[in-house]
Amino acid sequence: MRRQRMLVKVKNIVYASVLVTDKEVEDQYKREKERATIKYIAFPPAKFKDQVTVSPAICTRFSKGIMRSFHSGKRSFQVLIADQAKMEQSMVISDSDLRAVYAGSMDNFRMPERVKARHILIKTQGKSDAERSRRWPRRRIC
Repeated sequence: MRRQRMLVKVKNIVYASVLVTDKEVEDQYKREKERATIKYIAFPPAKFKDQVTVSPAICTRFSKGIMRSFHSGKRSFQVLIADQAKMEQSMVISDSDLRAVYAGSMDNFRMPERVKARHILIKTQGKSDAERSRRWPRRRIC
């Protein structure tokens, strides 16, 4: 008990002597937790279509800007937001296609065999009451 109490006191002295600033804690948190920052804006493209003119020079300048952003560590991506109901209406999947996909991935739908033991039964036939009570407690199985 004395040794354990002494260890606690030593640990407390060590912990009290370590100084960590709020800035260091914040920087460490950012290094560990912040992975990517996503900025986006959504607008209907049809609204601006008549105001845009595209030339080969503009396309070249744009592609060079994208290449520079890849080398600077920044990444960009495009997001397509689709209407699920419209997509479902345009998709037609036949029964034979569904059966083929299902047959090809049968392993994904199988449940592994499971065993659940609820009782351990010990054979006591032919043994006297003294032998049964000496080794194993008598239990009633409902």
